[in-house]
Amino acid sequence: MPNTFLTIENIREEVDLALGSSDVEVELTPADHVRCLRESVRKYNRYRPARRRGTIAVTTSQKRYEISHPGVQGIVELEFVEKSAVAGATVDPFYDSRTGLRLNGDTFGEVDQQLQYVEQSRRIMGAEADWEQERGADGTLYVYIDTTYDVWVSYLYTFHYTPDDNADTGMQHIPDGDTDWIVDYTIAFAKGIVAKKRGKFGGVLTPDGNESTVDAQSMADESKSEIEALITTIKSRRRPLLPEIE
Repeated sequence: MPNTFLTIENIREEVDLALGSSDVEVELTPADHVRCLRESVRKYNRYRPARRRGTIAVTTSQKRYEISHPGVQGIVELEFVEKSAVAGATVDPFYDSRTGLRLNGDTFGEVDQQLQYVEQSRRIMGAEADWEQERGADGTLYVYIDTTYDVWVSYLYTFHYTPDDNADTGMQHIPDGDTDWIVDYTIAFAKGIVAKKRGKFGGVLTPDGNESTVDAQSMADESKSEIEALITTIKSRRRPLLPEIE
């Protein structure tokens, strides 16, 4: 389900209300709002980048494969399935693609034992499928896959969200559970901007035209404290490293 709350308009309204727009004029320009949201999403991407899967059909005659998904940052994991791991099999080595029946009457355990034997043999002989990645001058990610046999490849890649409603990378893809974090960080960062402005001018105009003094330093301290707490929170939500199974 798309995150329907995280829109530029909704976040801007939340920021203004949190800073007291119902009582005083909030000293945030449209450019300030853009900066606050951009900073919030940038910090979120640092600790919680998005992950998606893709597939490549790999042949022994080609080594370089271009990965150019919107916002792609890198490949996290590759999984290999040999096309000829079991004679007559498709992606699933346990079933025949034409009949849907188990191959040669073998049980799942027996097929798994055969595949483990093949994998162990390749590891001992140094013949396992290998890969590496690099980023080109144009920002495109290239994956070099070295195999001596044709395989299917499933890859897990990371990409960064953008502070907009882009169909591929927009904020509607951010998990609903992180909605409050994005809003709270945007508000906290905005407080720092407002504190600097109020500290410079010494007060803020009320609706009746009078000037109300404010404690700019108190707001600046509050902004700093909230940002530190939010960073600690998002670090705790950082995805664990993927296990490496030998």
